[in-house]
Amino acid sequence: MKGIMVAAVAAVAIGAFAQEAEKSDGSSAWRLTVGGFGRGSMTMRPADMPGRRFEMYGADADAQFKVAESEKFNFWTGVGFGWAPNQEVYDKKEGVAPFMKQRYDLQYGELRLMAVPEWKATESFALGLRLGAALDWTRSKSHAEFGIPGIWVGSDKETLTKFMAQGIVGLQGTWMLTDCLGLYGAVDWRGGGEHKLKKNHESYGKLGMDGWHASGGAVLRF
Repeated sequence: MKGIMVAAVAAVAIGAFAQEAEKSDGSSAWRLTVGGFGRGSMTMRPADMPGRRFEMYGADADAQFKVAESEKFNFWTGVGFGWAPNQEVYDKKEGVAPFMKQRYDLQYGELRLMAVPEWKATESFALGLRLGAALDWTRSKSHAEFGIPGIWVGSDKETLTKFMAQGIVGLQGTWMLTDCLGLYGAVDWRGGGEHKLKKNHESYGKLGMDGWHASGGAVLRF
């Protein structure tokens, strides 16, 4: 339900921005940011095993439209996407029987709706507040081996899919090298709590996507 709501809000917002752009007197603008990111302080807590924090890395992009502008301020809003390929986030070789060895791999994608009010510090540099909501899709692969070290008598593999909504708050700096090309850097905090990993009514632990998110890359404005 949360995913449908976020997607619907994003669709309505894009339509409103496009309509506003058609009415514009030419002063409004679009910008596209493309870069990479790192996320940290997230947690994986397998069932009957101690939890661990982990980090992930990937690529993202945002398309934003300037809906308001004054001499010292801009207001941008739009949608963004992120992708982190499959990465190992948990590996425990000593545990409580029957799980003597446990590993989790994780990949995820993100759709986010963002609002970025900016203060124009100089002609070329702006500092903005990042506010938004995100829908994350995650796919974790659990691999457990049973027995004692050196004598594994069985194994269990499962793929677990989860959707989760998150709130976003952060800061962003944008430095335009030319009228059309620049650089950006941003630091966010993501919040949304822990979510149970389940399949066929069996619990495989909890995944917490709360944590920091740092990104940077290129800006194309047009």
